Amino acid sequence: MSSTFDHRPFRDVDEMDYTMIALWNGRVRDEDDVYIIGDFANRNGRADEWYLRQLKGRKHLIIGNHDRKMLDNPRALACLAEPPEKAGRYY
Repeated sequence: MSSTFDHRPFRDVDEMDYTMIALWNGRVRDEDDVYIIGDFANRNGRADEWYLRQLKGRKHLIIGNHDRKMLDNPRALACLAEPPEKAGRYY
């Protein structure tokens, strides 16, 4: 990753992660259904469940082309409200 962080308004990835989690949780309630439209936490330095456990809402994943790591992680899948779906079929 470039040291300029591609002109994003964050000092580093940690600041960006914590800011995005706070913004999500400021808008989403625990009882809300949230549909993640693929490529969740792509190319991240942390395990997917680290993010998912902190985010409010009942999370549903529509599988993207970069979700293989998450699909192979039972701890991350346990954070979802239901098994992931791909093109109308369960994975």
